[in-house]
Amino acid sequence: MVDLFNLPISTVYGQTIPKKMFDAHLSNKQKKILTDKISKMTWTHKLAPATINLSGKYFAEIQIIHIELKRDDRISELLAIIGKSVPYGVIFVMQFGDRFYISASAKHPHPTLADTSVIDWEFASDWFTAADNTFQLNLRESLDAVFFDFCKQLSGFKPKEVDSMAELIEKSAKLFQLQKDINKLRSAISTCKQFNKKVELNLRLKKIEKCIENLLNS
Repeated sequence: MVDLFNLPISTVYGQTIPKKMFDAHLSNKQKKILTDKISKMTWTHKLAPATINLSGKYFAEIQIIHIELKRDDRISELLAIIGKSVPYGVIFVMQFGDRFYISASAKHPHPTLADTSVIDWEFASDWFTAADNTFQLNLRESLDAVFFDFCKQLSGFKPKEVDSMAELIEKSAKLFQLQKDINKLRSAISTCKQFNKKVELNLRLKKIEKCIENLLNS
């Protein structure tokens, strides 16, 4: 069983999760994607008052789910569906071979559907090996603080830069849009034949890169 976070033995759960458990939440197309992309799902750890003596206002517990992938694909759509159907904080550890990536989503209860959540934002890491892992679950204060701190680590913002989940989501959304704009500009620059236009695009690129730098350091 994979444990990237060196969690206390009291948190170990180790229960295999049948893929069919989520059938009610999946379309036929999504069921096929789940079958084609996921080899195995395991609920590896549970952080709760009974296992680490921490409670939370928003999170009654935090579950860590390890997913073995058949291909090195990102599965954000499936993770969102699974996350919506679990009324707890969830940290997903995806593995393909000796590489991993981690995902955790901020969410809130659905206003009318019981035991269903609305995903506000997905925070995810790049691919990494276990030897290069820098992510930690800091088991202090409360379960809410544990989850917020972990999402900040995944976001790339420094710990003192963000004070609330709402602010973290707002900054992450801005960063995501700026990075999309940069990718579009780089593509346009690579195909541009006109010198003056290329200069203009490069100036716009440098301006957005500066915006990202300021956002990450604000």
